Formats: sequence, C-alpha cells, structure tokens
Amino acid sequence: MHYILYLEGLTCMGCVRSIREALVEVAGIHIIDIELETGRFEFSLLQGIELETVIQLIPAKFTVLTQDQYLAGRKKSIKTDKPLAKASVSKWRQLRPLFLIFAFLFGVNALNALVYQFSFEAFMLDFMAGFFLVFSFFKFLDLKGFVSAFSGYDPIANRLGLYGWIYPFIELTLGLLLLTNTGVNFALYATLFILGVTTIGVIQQLRQRNKIVCACLGSVLNLPMTEATLIENLVMILMAGMLLIG
Repeated sequence: MHYILYLEGLTCMGCVRSIREALVEVAGIHIIDIELETGRFEFSLLQGIELETVIQLIPAKFTVLTQDQYLAGRKKSIKTDKPLAKASVSKWRQLRPLFLIFAFLFGVNALNALVYQFSFEAFMLDFMAGFFLVFSFFKFLDLKGFVSAFSGYDPIANRLGLYGWIYPFIELTLGLLLLTNTGVNFALYATLFILGVTTIGVIQQLRQRNKIVCACLGSVLNLPMTEATLIENLVMILMAGMLLIG
C-alpha cells in the first residue's frame, strides 16, 4: 500500500535522518521520499504492516498529519508565481554541491594535464577514479540513509537489499582500481553495469515525475532527483565506453 503523510517540525537534514533511522530497521516499510521543505513523507507498506505502526515509530517531536489535514491547513494564497520561483531556486541551490564536485574534478584533472603531458585517456581515468572515491565517501557518511534512498530507484537495490549496503564499497573499489591503473578493463565493465542499471531506474523515475531523493551523494545533502542525475550517469558511462573502445 502507498501512503503520503506530512510531518511538522522538520528543521534540518538531521530530522530527516532521525526519521529514516527510526523506520529503516522495520522490514516492510519502504521510504520513497521525505521532503525537508514541505514535510511530505511518501512511503509504501508491505501487506501486514499497519499505518499506525509507522506513525508510532516516528519520533514524538514531529507532528504527523494526513494529506487532507495538511491541505486543509494550507493558505490559499500559495497559488501565485512567487512560490514557484522560490521552489525552482531552491532546487538548483540543492544541486549546487553536485555541480561543485564535478567542477572540482574537472579542474583538478585539467590542472594535472597542464603540469604533465596531456592524455585524454589518463584524464578520463583520473576523473572517473575521483568520481567514485568522492561519491562513495558521501555515501559512507550515512550508510543507512543511502540504502533507503537508493532502493527507491535502483532496480537491483529495490529487489536485493544487500546490494544497497555493498554499493558504496563497490564504488570505492572501482575508484581505487582506476586510480592505481589496476584491472582497468574490469573496472570499466563494472562501471557500465552498475551505472547502466541505475540509469534505467533514474529514467523511470523521471518519466513518472516522481519527486524522490537522489542517493548519488548519499542522504546527507538531500539532493533532488533531476535530469542532472541522468547526465552524471551518462557522462560516466560514455567515458567508460570510450576507454574500452579506444
């Protein structure tokens, strides 16, 4: 069964993490998304799990509202252009850490190319290594939160819970292999597989216009799932393919 509740009292990502941690241990509760700004809490329950069970597990400092209660309490004046503009700005502001990381990786590799003899192959290998190492680091900061968010769109993690737990270790391993130029072909094929599968899930979520959290940088930064996630994956897949062909 699919449910949507609204939570009052969310002030930071620590609040979101506390709710995820309170629910992640209970089998049968699948958290789809928790929006910090609106308090919108979307989740699904397997047969046999009661809605009241979820409500009781949510920390007492948060007020739980049904969708009807939330809509009844909203001000009618929100139907203007200004809130939409504010939401749009907030979305891109949330994505800023992702853009900064990509800019940092490109910048470091470009600087390295200026100092040493430039090689496009070496540039791509170093970029991919940095990508996996940095992104795995953020996932390790809140492993439970990552697993919950990742299972919301990755087809394998959605069906095999263990995959979500080992995924950051896979990324870390691939980053080290590419950085040390060890088992490069294996790492590239593995990249095509894991990011190819994830990209399928991302495309499905974007086509359905589902508002969920992107787990690419874990759950600490609460990045929204957007086209940027798709582009990020496609860039890595393209680089891996070019390196294998070349």
